[in-house]
Amino acid sequence: QACSEAFADLPPQLRFELQLHMYLDLVGKSDLFRKTRPRVVRQIIMQLEDIIFLPGDWVARSGEIGDCMYFIVRGRCTVFA
Repeated sequence: QACSEAFADLPPQLRFELQLHMYLDLVGKSDLFRKTRPRVVRQIIMQLEDIIFLPGDWVARSGEIGDCMYFIVRGRCTVFA
């Protein structure tokens, strides 16, 4: 969210270019979106929000209905089944 807030005052085209530069490889080269049209990948990138989780934080709990997707940029996440 910090990046989203920092970008809020920028002109839309500059904000788009920065987000594209920061996240294109993350989204476009992921297994899920590798074969997706570039236009769709750009639309996904424009919807991304930065969220920081600290060690011990829960991202999701078993049984919860998911309504979003997470990309791990740095660090690791453990899945408990």
